[in-house]
Amino acid sequence: MTDSSLTSNTVELQEYEHGRKSTCFHISKSHHTGHEPRSPFKVIPQDRRLRRSPSTGTHHSPLVIKLISLFEEFFLAEDYPDGVSEDYLEFQFWNTIQTGCIAITGALAFHMVFTGMGIGNPASSSLAATIIWLLKDGAGMLGKIFFTWIQSSHLDADCKRWHYYGDLLNDFSFLLDLISPYFGSYLLLITSTSNICRAIVGVIHGSTRAVIFQHHARNNNLADISAKCASLETIINVILLTLLDKTPVLLWSVFTTLTTIHIYANYRSKRALLFNIFNFNRFYLVCFNYFNTGTISTVETVNNQEPILYPLKKPYACRLGLSIKHIPSPTLQSANIQRYKQSDNERFLILFSQEQFYVLLKPEIDDDDLLRLHFYLMVVMYTMQNKNVLKISESTTNFENVFQQIRNELQNTSDHINFETCLDILQQSNDQYYQNFKRCCIEKGWNMKRCLFNLEIHRCK
Repeated sequence: MTDSSLTSNTVELQEYEHGRKSTCFHISKSHHTGHEPRSPFKVIPQDRRLRRSPSTGTHHSPLVIKLISLFEEFFLAEDYPDGVSEDYLEFQFWNTIQTGCIAITGALAFHMVFTGMGIGNPASSSLAATIIWLLKDGAGMLGKIFFTWIQSSHLDADCKRWHYYGDLLNDFSFLLDLISPYFGSYLLLITSTSNICRAIVGVIHGSTRAVIFQHHARNNNLADISAKCASLETIINVILLTLLDKTPVLLWSVFTTLTTIHIYANYRSKRALLFNIFNFNRFYLVCFNYFNTGTISTVETVNNQEPILYPLKKPYACRLGLSIKHIPSPTLQSANIQRYKQSDNERFLILFSQEQFYVLLKPEIDDDDLLRLHFYLMVVMYTMQNKNVLKISESTTNFENVFQQIRNELQNTSDHINFETCLDILQQSNDQYYQNFKRCCIEKGWNMKRCLFNLEIHRCK
C-alpha cells in the first residue's frame, strides 16, 4: 500500500493498460448494514495536469496523451510494448514512410496504365482495353506460379534481402506502368511485364512479411500484429491518396522523389530488424568472430553486419539436403555410407568436392541437428581457410587442439576429403565445445531453438 490512511479492510490495486499504469483502485470490504448500496471500490484519479507520453517519455497534455493512446490502440499491437520485439516500433516507423510513398506512386502508375488503355477516351474500344487487362493479369498469374515453384523455399532464410529485392522490383513495375502510354504499340508487352513483376513482389512480400511478423510477435500475437500493420498501411493510403495530383508536369517529379524516399525507407526498415534466429549469414558472422576473438557477437552487432543488398561472400559453397544424383560419383564412393545409414545418432553426412560442401540429411533431422551441423561446417571452413597460418583467439585456446587436429587431417588429404576423421574429432569434443558455444549464444540473446537455413527437399536414410 502506498497510502498510510488505508485500513486493513482496504486493498490498493494498480491497473495496467498495455503495460503502463492506467487506474488505481482502492477496494474495501463493506460492513455497513446498508440502506443504500455502496460501491466496493474507489477510483483514485491520476494526475490530470501533465502525463508522460507512453512512446517518447516526454510530458504532454491529457488530450495529446489520449490521441497517442488511441493511435496505439488502433494501429499498434494490442500488448505493445511488452508483447513485441524491441525493434518493432522503429520498423513500423520506416515501414509507414515507405507505405505512404508506394501508395502514391502506385496510384500514379495505374492512372498511366488506364490512360494508355484509352479508358476515358471515347474513341477507344472497351473490348480492346478488357482484352489487354485480362492478358496482363494472366501473365502475372503465370509469373507468380513459376517464381513460387523456383524460389519460395529460400525466401525465409534471407528474409531481409528478398524483402528489399521485392521493394525494388515493385518500383521497377511502377516505372514500366508510367512509360507504357508513350509506347502504345508495346502496351501489352510492357504492362504484362510490370504485372509479372508485381505478382512476384506479392509472393516475396507475403512470405517475408510472415517471417517479420513472427519475429515481432513475442506473446502469441502474430495475427494481431499482422492485422494492425495492415490497418496502419490502409489509413496511410487513404490520407495520402487524397493529396494526389496527377498533373503530368508534377507526375515524374513526384514519382522520382517518392521512389527515392521509398528505397531509403525500405533499407532503413530492414536495418531496423534485429533477428535473433540464425540463418547462414548470421551464423557465419557469429562463428568466425567466436573463433577469432573467443566472444559471441550481440544480436544487434550481427544484424548490422549482415549484408542486405547482396549475399554474404562465403569461402565455400554449401548444398544441404540435395539429391544423391547431384553429388560427384568419386566423392560419394569415398564416403562411409554404411556408417551414415546404420547410425541413428548421425543425422547428416558431410562431403566435399571442388570447393563445395554436399550434405545428406536424414528425415528426422531437427533444428538442433542443423545448428550442430553448421557449427561443424564453420569449424572445418575456418580451418581450411587458415590451413597455413591458423590463428585462434587466446579466449578459445581450449578449442585449439580441435582446430589443430582437423588442420593436420586436411593437410594430409587431397581434394576428396574424408570427413570421417574430422567429424570424429568434433563429436568427441562436442559436449564440451558445441554446448559451450550454444550456452554463450543463449546468454547473448540468440534463439537456439529455431533456425532458418537454406535446405533442399531431399532426405535419405
